[in-house]
Amino acid sequence: MVATRGPQLRAALSVALPSPDPLPPIARVGVAEESRNLLPPQIRNAIASGVHTLLILPSTELGAVPFAALAVGERALVETTATIILPSLDGLFFWVKAAPLRRGMAAVVVGNPDFSADTHWTFQALPGAQREAEAVGRMLGTQPMTGQAATPDAVMRRIQSTTPALLHFATHGIADATNPMDDSFLALSGGRLRAAEIKKLAFHTTHPLVIMSACQSGLGKVFNGGVFGLARAWIQAGAAQVLASHWNVDDAATSTLVEATLQKVLVGASTHQALRAAMIEAKERSNDNPALWSAFSLFGYPQPDGAAAAR
Repeated sequence: MVATRGPQLRAALSVALPSPDPLPPIARVGVAEESRNLLPPQIRNAIASGVHTLLILPSTELGAVPFAALAVGERALVETTATIILPSLDGLFFWVKAAPLRRGMAAVVVGNPDFSADTHWTFQALPGAQREAEAVGRMLGTQPMTGQAATPDAVMRRIQSTTPALLHFATHGIADATNPMDDSFLALSGGRLRAAEIKKLAFHTTHPLVIMSACQSGLGKVFNGGVFGLARAWIQAGAAQVLASHWNVDDAATSTLVEATLQKVLVGASTHQALRAAMIEAKERSNDNPALWSAFSLFGYPQPDGAAAAR
């Protein structure tokens, strides 16, 4: 088992510092240490030989490490290789085929619910998430659920009455490291969509892509078999892949990254290569500020590379 200092690295990378040096010294040290630990010479040699996709079988905190930001020589890993965090060892041998994603396919798109009725948490409105949901709705030709319309009952009815190829949530997320199924949730209008409810969904015939454009959506409770929380719940429900974050993400930067990823998927890229290309664009746009480009990872089952993968 490889030891990792994932929590410390996430904390250091999640701080968005101004130009010209957006990476704090503690983050530089953390990236260097984790890169040596998690990318030993054998893996570095494979990457140098032209490996396009790195499959990560997580144990303990490994699934919550922002691999895209690790270093291979003078470059970030994302600049050379896409990464996928497998749900289990089965992901190496059994292929769960993702539903084809194109305009007109059934989709559930949720953005910027009305959080005003929540009596336990104070959530700020997310104008970037509102724009993101509307943009995704236009891409797919579907009506997004926003504001007061995005209640738990309405969202669950929409999910259960269709066979969605995509479930897209642009909202607040909470990961609970003590009780990850009952207390990890996506915030909706007047309520929450909890991990315990998510894992009871059954995507038997269509295995969707789930995008959680939300804070901490890739975190949860750490076990020997990896991190259990919202992302794992979607996989248990039958999703093929889940895009989720490792820390509290910037509203505007997240919307741009996620929209760019989805645009590339819609023109034929595989999700992992689309995310990689969108991250590279965000990296350049943000003056290499890792808080703004490296927060997201793709969890789930590998899919074939698309023809437009890295454009």
